[in-house]
Amino acid sequence: MKITVLQEAWCDQCEKAVEDVLHTTWGCPVISHVWMKESWTTRYKQDFGTFGDLFGKILVDEEDDDVCCFAILSWALWTKRNKARLSSATSANDDIHQWATNLWTEYHQAKSSLAQIKPPR
Repeated sequence: MKITVLQEAWCDQCEKAVEDVLHTTWGCPVISHVWMKESWTTRYKQDFGTFGDLFGKILVDEEDDDVCCFAILSWALWTKRNKARLSSATSANDDIHQWATNLWTEYHQAKSSLAQIKPPR
Protein backbone atom coordinates (compact mmCIF):
# COMPACT_ATOMS: atom_id res chain seq x y z
CA MET A 1 0.00 0.00 0.00
CA LYS A 2 1.39 3.36 -1.00
CA ILE A 3 0.82 6.29 1.37
CA THR A 4 1.04 9.82 0.05
CA VAL A 5 1.63 12.77 2.35
CA LEU A 6 0.07 15.91 0.96
CA GLN A 7 2.28 18.95 0.72
CA GLU A 8 -0.58 21.38 0.10
CA ALA A 9 -3.89 21.48 1.92
CA TRP A 10 -5.69 23.44 -0.80
CA CYS A 11 -8.70 21.95 -2.54
CA ASP A 12 -7.67 20.43 -5.87
CA GLN A 13 -11.04 21.23 -7.41
CA CYS A 14 -11.59 24.92 -6.66
CA GLU A 15 -8.13 25.94 -5.39
CA LYS A 16 -9.85 28.57 -3.22
CA ALA A 17 -10.09 26.94 0.19
CA VAL A 18 -8.30 24.61 2.53
CA GLU A 19 -9.48 21.09 1.85
CA ASP A 20 -11.20 19.27 4.69
CA VAL A 21 -14.11 16.84 4.84
CA LEU A 22 -16.70 19.61 5.11
CA HIS A 23 -15.31 21.55 2.16
CA THR A 24 -14.81 18.46 -0.02
CA THR A 25 -18.28 17.04 0.55
CA TRP A 26 -20.39 20.17 1.08
CA GLY A 27 -18.76 23.56 0.68
CA CYS A 28 -16.70 23.38 -2.49
CA PRO A 29 -18.32 25.53 -5.21
CA VAL A 30 -17.30 22.96 -7.84
CA ILE A 31 -19.65 20.34 -6.33
CA SER A 32 -22.51 22.67 -5.33
CA HIS A 33 -24.61 21.54 -8.32
CA VAL A 34 -24.63 18.00 -6.90
CA TRP A 35 -26.44 19.23 -3.78
CA MET A 36 -28.75 21.58 -5.68
CA LYS A 37 -30.49 18.52 -7.12
CA GLU A 38 -31.85 17.84 -3.61
CA SER A 39 -34.42 20.46 -2.59
CA TRP A 40 -34.00 19.91 1.15
CA THR A 41 -30.36 21.07 1.04
CA THR A 42 -31.35 24.70 0.46
CA ARG A 43 -32.21 24.93 4.18
CA TYR A 44 -28.53 24.65 5.10
CA LYS A 45 -26.92 27.88 4.00
CA GLN A 46 -25.18 28.77 7.27
CA ASP A 47 -21.55 27.98 7.93
CA PHE A 48 -20.81 24.83 9.84
CA GLY A 49 -17.58 24.39 11.75
CA THR A 50 -17.18 20.72 10.93
CA PHE A 51 -18.73 17.96 8.88
CA GLY A 52 -19.99 16.49 12.16
CA ASP A 53 -21.86 19.74 12.94
CA LEU A 54 -23.57 19.64 9.55
CA PHE A 55 -24.39 15.94 9.78
CA GLY A 56 -25.75 16.37 13.32
CA LYS A 57 -28.06 19.17 12.16
CA ILE A 58 -29.30 17.07 9.23
CA LEU A 59 -29.88 14.07 11.52
CA VAL A 60 -32.08 16.19 13.78
CA ASP A 61 -33.97 18.13 11.09
CA GLU A 62 -34.50 15.76 8.17
CA GLU A 63 -36.50 12.66 7.36
CA ASP A 64 -34.66 9.31 7.23
CA ASP A 65 -34.57 9.22 3.42
CA ASP A 66 -32.93 12.64 3.25
CA VAL A 67 -30.39 11.67 5.94
CA CYS A 68 -29.52 8.58 3.91
CA CYS A 69 -29.32 10.67 0.74
CA PHE A 70 -26.89 13.03 2.50
CA ALA A 71 -24.80 10.10 3.70
CA ILE A 72 -24.52 8.41 0.31
CA LEU A 73 -23.85 11.64 -1.60
CA SER A 74 -21.18 12.63 0.93
CA TRP A 75 -19.61 9.18 0.64
CA ALA A 76 -19.69 9.37 -3.18
CA LEU A 77 -18.04 12.81 -3.20
CA TRP A 78 -15.36 11.70 -0.73
CA THR A 79 -14.72 8.51 -2.71
CA LYS A 80 -14.33 10.54 -5.91
CA ARG A 81 -11.89 12.84 -4.15
CA ASN A 82 -9.80 9.91 -2.92
CA LYS A 83 -9.72 8.31 -6.37
CA ALA A 84 -8.61 11.61 -7.89
CA ARG A 85 -5.85 11.89 -5.28
CA LEU A 86 -4.65 8.41 -6.17
CA SER A 87 -4.80 9.25 -9.88
CA SER A 88 -7.49 6.64 -10.47
CA ALA A 89 -10.10 7.15 -13.13
CA THR A 90 -13.02 9.16 -11.76
CA SER A 91 -16.36 10.17 -13.14
CA ALA A 92 -17.34 13.76 -13.72
CA ASN A 93 -19.02 15.64 -10.88
CA ASP A 94 -22.20 15.62 -12.97
CA ASP A 95 -22.29 11.82 -12.69
CA ILE A 96 -21.84 11.69 -8.91
CA HIS A 97 -25.48 12.43 -8.11
CA GLN A 98 -26.71 9.81 -10.58
CA TRP A 99 -24.25 7.21 -9.31
CA ALA A 100 -25.27 7.81 -5.69
CA THR A 101 -28.97 7.77 -6.62
CA ASN A 102 -28.51 4.45 -8.42
CA LEU A 103 -26.79 2.95 -5.37
CA TRP A 104 -29.62 4.19 -3.14
CA THR A 105 -32.25 2.70 -5.47
CA GLU A 106 -30.41 -0.61 -5.60
CA TYR A 107 -30.28 -0.69 -1.79
CA HIS A 108 -34.03 -0.02 -1.51
CA GLN A 109 -34.84 -2.74 -4.04
CA ALA A 110 -32.69 -5.28 -2.20
CA LYS A 111 -34.17 -4.27 1.14
CA SER A 112 -37.77 -4.58 -0.09
CA SER A 113 -37.12 -7.96 -1.72
CA LEU A 114 -35.62 -9.23 1.54
CA ALA A 115 -38.68 -7.99 3.44
CA GLN A 116 -40.89 -10.18 1.23
CA ILE A 117 -38.97 -13.36 2.11
CA LYS A 118 -40.63 -15.21 4.96
CA PRO A 119 -38.51 -17.45 7.14
CA PRO A 120 -39.48 -21.13 7.26
CA ARG A 121 -41.57 -22.27 10.20
